This record gives sequence, C-alpha cells and structure tokens, in this order.
Amino acid sequence: MRHSAGARAGGDSARKSREAAGYRNRLRAASERIQQQDAMLARYQRLVVHARLRQVMHDPTDFDKWVGVEAVLLPDGWIDFHRLDLLVLDLLRRKPHFARRVSSEAAGGSGGILDPDRREPQQALRDQSLQRRAARSRAVDDTQEASMPGPHIHTFDAGAAITNRAAGEIIGGRLVAVAGPRAVATATANDASVLGVAATDAAPGDNVLVLRGGVQELTAASTITASDRVTAAGGGAVATAAAGERSVGLALTTASAARLVQIALDR
Repeated sequence: MRHSAGARAGGDSARKSREAAGYRNRLRAASERIQQQDAMLARYQRLVVHARLRQVMHDPTDFDKWVGVEAVLLPDGWIDFHRLDLLVLDLLRRKPHFARRVSSEAAGGSGGILDPDRREPQQALRDQSLQRRAARSRAVDDTQEASMPGPHIHTFDAGAAITNRAAGEIIGGRLVAVAGPRAVATATANDASVLGVAATDAAPGDNVLVLRGGVQELTAASTITASDRVTAAGGGAVATAAAGERSVGLALTTASAARLVQIALDR
C-alpha cells in the first residue's frame, strides 16, 4: 500500500513537472512572439516617420540621432504627426543643413510638415532691399538716405511658432514669457510678457519652439470652468483671471487643479 501511494505521488509530481515545463515553454514562445511583434511595430513606425521626413529632410536618420522616433509616439503606439511636424521644424531651424531643398509647390502636398524653404521669397526681398539701399547710398547723403527707407519685411507671420533660446529649465506644454533678446523662461503668475506655449522640454541655453495662438492644452493651477478668462499662474500653468489680471486666453473646457484644460490663446 505504501509503495503504491508513493508511486502515485511520484507520478503526480512528474505530471505536474511536465505541465509546468509546458507552461514555461508556451510562455517563452508567447514572449518571443510579442518581442517579434514589437520589433515589427518599431520598424513600421520608423518607416512611416521617415517617409514623412523625406519631404523636408535630406537624411531622415538625422532626426533619429537628434530627436528620436520615440518622441512622437503616443502611449497606444500611434504616431503623433502634429508633434512630429513641430519637432522636425524645430530641428531644421537649429540644423538648417539637414533640410532637403524642396519647392513651395511640392511642400503644399506634404500633409502637414512645413517647408523649411518657405521663407526664401522673404529672403529674396531682403536681398533686393539691401541692394537698393546700397545703390542709393552711393548717390545720396545720409540725410537723404534716412528719408528713403526700403520696404518693410516682417520676420514672422501672425500667430506663427517662434524658436527662442531657453533662459532656464522649461517644460513642454507650459506658458513661457519673454526673458531677454529672443529668449524665454517659464511664465510666472499674472505675467505680462507671455509669448506662448513651449512645444518641448528645454534645458537652459537650448532652442525651444514656442507655439502662439490656436487652442492649446495647458495645466490648470486651480479649478477652471469653460468660458473663464485665464491668466498665467506659477510654473507656466493657467488659472481663472481675477479682475485686473492679464488674460492670456479663454477656457473651452472645464478642469480641476493639475488637470489639462483646453485654452484658446489670445495670440
């Protein structure tokens, strides 16, 4: 009897060991399949991003080195093309030699990426203006020159994103304010110099793209109700504007403290 019971116990133990080994093998196989699928997804994401970047970049792998595809991926694996457009535009402003020379007509069908050469007509006008001024300077004195100005050429379109130097640590998605010549810092409470919203994080001295106008998702410093006028709060967040405070925009949604709220910026 004891021998029979021991044999059954040994058989059960061997069966359980085989079952456990089977589970481990299936788990290992499932893990390998997941790794293969992750690798395939990463290759697909990279191919899609590079296909878009080839419209404006000579070598899309430069984006991989300086920014990285991971920077434009959403938690569910989808590609945030709006963020991709902003990041590549910022990269080309910092590294213009990465740009692919394309015509404005070709860029018109790019599906969102801005043509890095789109300001060439303005540059041509500047050159013509300088040439005319040089010609006049040879024919008239300084007094006459002052009364004969060349055409005014604006630097940025209304509401256009602007690249500035970070005067301090900056968090993407927070309000920033002018802090010196073409420099910005995180906006403070009721800041009178708010320029826009930082598109990305930036360390002191780095270039940062500032988004101006439009509807931006910002962090609420306190409860904000849709239709409230908002002002800058500490840390680049926003709060409901009290009487006499400087408004930076209009709340389109309702949010509690530390939550994101959609704000239609005034400028």
